Amino acid sequence: MRTRLLVCMLCMLLLFPLVSARTIWVDNSCAENGNGNTEVCGSNGPFNDLHDALRAVSTGDTVMIKEGAGPYITNNLGDLDESTGIYWDPGFFMQTHPWPTEWTTIRSAPGHRAVIASCSTSVTEWCEIPALNLRWDYIHVHNLTVIGGLNVLGVTLIENNTFFRGQGTDGNFALVKIGGRRDENDVLITRGSIVRHNHFMDVPTLPYHQATQAFMYSIKQLDLIIEYNTMERYHSPGGWGGYIDKRHSYGTVFRYNVLRDTMGGAFGNEVDVIGNLIVCRESGSTGGFQLGPGPGVMAHNTVVGCEAGWVASSGGQQGTIYNNIFHQMQHANMRTGYATNPFSPSMFIDHNIYTPERYYAWIEQWYVEVDSFAEWRSVYGFDAHSVEAECDFIDTDWYRLVPGSMCSSFGRVGGVPSGAAVAAGYEGVTDCVGHLCGRFAEEPVVGVCGSRASSFAADVVSWPSGSSYCSSGAVSSQPSFPAVGESVSWTCGGVLCSASRAERRADVDGDGVVDVSDLLVVVANLGRSPSHPDFVFRADVNEDGVVDVLDLVLVAREIGS
Repeated sequence: MRTRLLVCMLCMLLLFPLVSARTIWVDNSCAENGNGNTEVCGSNGPFNDLHDALRAVSTGDTVMIKEGAGPYITNNLGDLDESTGIYWDPGFFMQTHPWPTEWTTIRSAPGHRAVIASCSTSVTEWCEIPALNLRWDYIHVHNLTVIGGLNVLGVTLIENNTFFRGQGTDGNFALVKIGGRRDENDVLITRGSIVRHNHFMDVPTLPYHQATQAFMYSIKQLDLIIEYNTMERYHSPGGWGGYIDKRHSYGTVFRYNVLRDTMGGAFGNEVDVIGNLIVCRESGSTGGFQLGPGPGVMAHNTVVGCEAGWVASSGGQQGTIYNNIFHQMQHANMRTGYATNPFSPSMFIDHNIYTPERYYAWIEQWYVEVDSFAEWRSVYGFDAHSVEAECDFIDTDWYRLVPGSMCSSFGRVGGVPSGAAVAAGYEGVTDCVGHLCGRFAEEPVVGVCGSRASSFAADVVSWPSGSSYCSSGAVSSQPSFPAVGESVSWTCGGVLCSASRAERRADVDGDGVVDVSDLLVVVANLGRSPSHPDFVFRADVNEDGVVDVLDLVLVAREIGS
């Protein structure tokens, strides 16, 4: 009997062999579109079409993408669902179906840096379709350069990638969008996604009507962790900035990230914002972080140059705010949109360092302002141990506090100095934030950007003499010097490089010449602010929030240029 059973089992294995996860190779330099089994070109070699490769993927597989012959362009794949992009939905989208529980990986092959793009790379434009649109639980996206946006639905691990520009549809824009789902009882079930060690660059100039604009946003995610990322160069006149919980995400932790030249920091419901360095752009910013109606912890952050240090977005606000530095805020140390009962009795705010001579509790709709720090403490009873001070920093790149200075020695909760992890350390992290902090060893990528990968002033008209596209690695293209207010990009051995040219702000109508027509646009907007329904943002030449005689002077000085 036992022998017969063993024979039957052997027959079953022969008829129905065990299916194991496979490695699928992709290389668009191969002339023949293979089956993905090996990395050598041929019928048994790599797919030369990324779309075909993803159609062949099963749960647990690893897709290895070589640098190939240049970027994998995904905007010409008209047979896909939604008609655009790399759209990967292998039948598990419906809530009633079982979703995968094994990790499936899409990554660059070792020693390569694959570039996946859905449109051109000018930061004055944006992509209407995502470069990758993945609806699959337990998806691991690793070591890619993505131009045009990444959309993921499900539990995901996104690490060691570069995201350049992004994708905007239905009034929403981001470089990375992460969505979750509910079960048949309408309970949120997508939990534990991680986004770490990524470099986000360039939110392009967008129409102001875009409802949500950010480097990254999430929907229906539980316990999402966003850590050790760098987000920089936010060009659009509107939006939020770093991360926003667009809808129904709870328990998000946003920690040890660096945001530079940004519209703002992190915004959401029940978001913990810990140990970040947030440096806002010179004008047109929002707040370092914004509290939603739920509880959240904002601690050990250094916030520099934002319109407000932090923003309360609802009445009866909850949360804990301590051990933060708010340095050189533009208007207010804190701002709220609610004139009555903005804070709940359970809210704790203390041990912070604020910018001197800035407002507190600025009620935007009614222009009610608490003028002084003393009045703020008296009216609301917060910040009993906080101070107003101008902090001394070693540099303006990482905003490390000068040892022994007031802000570094000022007593904090538990004796821990204030500021982001770069200044003092928190939860064992010392002197380290951003996408390179603690990043695990990566396979070497042959390619280094040359001296042309830089930001140039508007009056510079050509590449500097002796400059180069690449210091090492093959250059994918040789773009012309960028036009005023635009950016160009190329790759060096798979590494994304870019150059930008500053915008000529006095060219208000954008026709390439500063003349009387630009003055007329400014005159037509005199006295207007962003709250005016016909406000033209470009008329606010110095970007101070109102169109006035200073803007006229700036245009007049450049007439004829």
